[in-house]
Amino acid sequence: MGLWLLETFLSRDDISEAMRQSVIDLEVQRCVFNAKAATINWSIKRIGKALADIEHAVSFQR
Repeated sequence: MGLWLLETFLSRDDISEAMRQSVIDLEVQRCVFNAKAATINWSIKRIGKALADIEHAVSFQR
């Protein structure tokens, strides 16, 4: 959602506590999802580098 939008929405007085909690829960889920995606992306990148290193080492075999 973005911090500015989240803070602006949550600062409103006309938002019910249930809606406020739902939005906070959704934002937490979004943050966790993004962290997992970043971890997966980093892992894939690192695995690709390791495979390239292995292929390079194996290329010296006769």
